[in-house]
Amino acid sequence: RDWSSDVCSSDLDVPLAELRPNTFQPRMHFARRPLEELARSLADEGQIEPVIARRVFIDGVETLELVAGARRLEAARICDATIRPFPTLRTEIRELTDEEAERLSLIENLQRENLTPLEEGYRYTHLQRRDPSRWSVRAIADFVHKKKSTDRKSTRLNSSHEWISRMPSSA
Repeated sequence: RDWSSDVCSSDLDVPLAELRPNTFQPRMHFARRPLEELARSLADEGQIEPVIARRVFIDGVETLELVAGARRLEAARICDATIRPFPTLRTEIRELTDEEAERLSLIENLQRENLTPLEEGYRYTHLQRRDPSRWSVRAIADFVHKKKSTDRKSTRLNSSHEWISRMPSSA
């Protein structure tokens, strides 16, 4: 489907299969039980707020990439497969650059207060690698509204792990 005419329109019902996972998702693990609880809530109460997606092109094909709402997407899939049909998610489509998508995803997850320090540091480190002159520890602390020392600790925690040095630059 060509989503370009739908950009900046009201929320759309998008088939679950047409929402691509978030390239910049900071959360590395989703606990199954809370997802099942959210799936039950979706079945009982419906979707309360839309997920946010952006148009991206992969191998010349336009698709929608999720920016915010990964837990809702996974819960909707669980609901659709095990509880009752739930084939679409109400989706707000935004025009976002990679950096804007990464920042929005990070903020959305930080506001939930349950990212691990390692997950936070992973994304802070990636922002710094993306544009070192712009994303100092202070700039990140200001952006996420946390103390500079907290962000510095998270970034240091990541640099002490061998896997972070193998992190793809486009992750």
